[in-house]
Amino acid sequence: MRYADLLTGLFQSIGLGRLLGALLVFCLLAIRIADPSIVSEMRFTAFDFYQRIKPSEPQGLPVAIVDIDDASLEELGQWPWPRTRMGDLVTGISRNGAVALGFDIVFSEPDRLSPEKIAEDNPSFTPEVLEELRRMPRNDDVFAKAIASSRVILGQSSVRTNDANRDTKIKMRAVAHAVIGGDPHQFLNSFPDILQNLPVLEDAATGRGMFSVRPDEDGIYRRVPLVMRVQDQIRLGLAPELLRVATGADAFAVRVNEAGIEGVVLARQFIATAADGSVWPYYSPSSRARYVSAADILADRLPAQRLAGHLVLIGTSAIGLEDFRPTPLGRPMPGVEIHAQLLENILSKTLLKRPNYAVAVELVAALFLSLLVVLVAPRCGALLMIALTI
Repeated sequence: MRYADLLTGLFQSIGLGRLLGALLVFCLLAIRIADPSIVSEMRFTAFDFYQRIKPSEPQGLPVAIVDIDDASLEELGQWPWPRTRMGDLVTGISRNGAVALGFDIVFSEPDRLSPEKIAEDNPSFTPEVLEELRRMPRNDDVFAKAIASSRVILGQSSVRTNDANRDTKIKMRAVAHAVIGGDPHQFLNSFPDILQNLPVLEDAATGRGMFSVRPDEDGIYRRVPLVMRVQDQIRLGLAPELLRVATGADAFAVRVNEAGIEGVVLARQFIATAADGSVWPYYSPSSRARYVSAADILADRLPAQRLAGHLVLIGTSAIGLEDFRPTPLGRPMPGVEIHAQLLENILSKTLLKRPNYAVAVELVAALFLSLLVVLVAPRCGALLMIALTI
């Protein structure tokens, strides 16, 4: 009987309203922990709203995009271009003073425009012409020679099946790295296999980076993996790998704590990441000031010093090649520019910060503040409660 009286007294002192309020708080926290799609969509909407209110300002940093744009295709012909032309593009970029360059393109198949392929596809040519074509250097060898003469990072694409490269038996090349604090494999974004470039090109490259970026559930590209796992290997994304090569670093390090990936040590700096090794770029509106037309480089009409001292990404904004990605700013952006803006964020230290312990901090803060409101609400007027809630 005493316990019943005690519970009755406690109930009367606390009040029905406070008990219901506390129950509602714990129910809402449980929903946040479960994180159903409607909750994540509300959070994404708020995030996009903040980015549109105050987008990042272009920093004027030494990052440039060499664009295989519509004007280049109109002037030089449809894609894909011969690999000899791609070799000329690499040579032209390096001649214009670029520190290093990375491809947001993968060259996984032999060039169909190579002389030996032309001979193979046209057996009706005279024997003399066929023999001359077979004696000419392969286009991929010419491209590889240009790559070997520059600091080039080849792009690689992760795939969701384990059938990539099975015909060519391409072996994945290990990338030197260290792990600090624990095993990162269980936390990283994981892909079962990888789509690589031709072996002759991979062997000639200085570095190799993953350009795969997964959108959120609503199709918007808010996050970019700085580091990821492909099979059992840890690989850098395209932008951080370009930075690693440009700064002369031989390796990178992944730091891990109990909550997941803490960050990546790269180019003499620590870059904090989310628990899965991804980061949140602070986007600025797409700007043509970042772009240089590939045709201008190949025609040698680029202004002097335009690429001097720059980190260069090679990609496309051509409409027909459809490499556009929706972003939080509400407008699609060429995929290569997402990597360029990530590189700018790293150089200027303007990445949006959301450490891997952020969810725990948010839950504790929400619990404390909500219970505080539940306790004081019955004694406050409506206007004061509205002010405290805001």
